[in-house]
Amino acid sequence: MQEQVQHYLDYLSAEKKASTHTTLAYRNDLTQLVDFVQLLTGPNRQPVRTWKQITAAHIQAYVAYVKAQGYASSTVARKLAAVRSLFEFMLEQNAIAPGLVKLLAAPKVKRSTPSTLTQDEINRLLEAPTQQQGTGSLRDRAMFELLYATGMRVSELVGMDVGDVDIQKKLVQIDRSGSRSRVAAIDDSVSEALRQYLIESRVQLLIDPHEVSLFLNQRGQRLTRQGLWLIIKQYVTLAGIKKSVTPHVLRHSFVANQIEKGTQPRDIRQRLGNTSPISTQAYKGQQPKHQLIIDGKVVED
Repeated sequence: MQEQVQHYLDYLSAEKKASTHTTLAYRNDLTQLVDFVQLLTGPNRQPVRTWKQITAAHIQAYVAYVKAQGYASSTVARKLAAVRSLFEFMLEQNAIAPGLVKLLAAPKVKRSTPSTLTQDEINRLLEAPTQQQGTGSLRDRAMFELLYATGMRVSELVGMDVGDVDIQKKLVQIDRSGSRSRVAAIDDSVSEALRQYLIESRVQLLIDPHEVSLFLNQRGQRLTRQGLWLIIKQYVTLAGIKKSVTPHVLRHSFVANQIEKGTQPRDIRQRLGNTSPISTQAYKGQQPKHQLIIDGKVVED
């Protein structure tokens, strides 16, 4: 069964150009399903060894199990969407019994207003690295400026190489080899923060002269998502911000800032590398007319 899951994940990556982050999330969700139906059989039941042996009772039990785990409603929706997508894929290959897909209707997602920072909080966070000394402070200022100015994903930021930045033209290439590849313009503030980092800080962090990663950790290696998260937590405390701030909050704050400036939702989607609709009402505290979906996650409905 896991072999067919892997075949589907390969299809997602190669044909659908799904990101590594999405593929990993689907792998975890589908592995959870496989483990569940195999353990559910018990000693007095016939073992489930193929997808064709999966019955409606198995799926109904799995849906009830997922809903009982205390996950956020958006997480439940994602998990069931992953299974539904797998089943639709296998149905075309006659690898599962017909009718199972209908049992996986998407649950209603709990309404949640996107978490954003005020302009004052943004300013304090951007300024926080200037209160520190050391090779990391210029890097951190450049990362925060770039995240807020472009709304790029954390995975896109840490995946950038030096060649993705054109200081003179004030352009950055985002997700160069991915399905959401795009070029973003940056202003003087962001450009200057990147210039200072490249000239004064990165050269000190660099150990291997052949390293192409833009943002380096203290070991001279590419900074990871987890490393960035820890850095943000440090500066949130330093800036005296009481909110829970994740890297994604900066992305939502970018959206709110663009809406405040009057940027059209279609243009915001292009800058985000996001093909899903964006509800401007969700950010203005009004009743949304459309779903707000950021990176495949439903925030409002």
